[in-house]
Amino acid sequence: MTLRTDLLPALAAFESAARHQNFARAAEELHLTASAVSHHVRKLEDRLGVVLFQRHARGVALTAEGRQLADAPAPRCRTWTTCSGASSTRGTRTPWCASPPCTR
Repeated sequence: MTLRTDLLPALAAFESAARHQNFARAAEELHLTASAVSHHVRKLEDRLGVVLFQRHARGVALTAEGRQLADAPAPRCRTWTTCSGASSTRGTRTPWCASPPCTR
């Protein structure tokens, strides 16, 4: 399967939501709304044909398929938003992105 660039925001939203187990916290990290994160995740679920999160009133939980995707080997840079050379608001890289910026 070829990676489509229109899925990159959906993958970033999934990765953040999987780490936080919460769409609102993922949205804050990605500078989006919780609704936008939910839409990105839903788009990825539709594309993959699986449910990645069980949605609850107080948050989300990964399904077995979601856990499998979250645990898949990650590229050297964990997210596209923080590893593209941009620094965080404090002027340092986030701890989970200690590698040099991805370049092509």
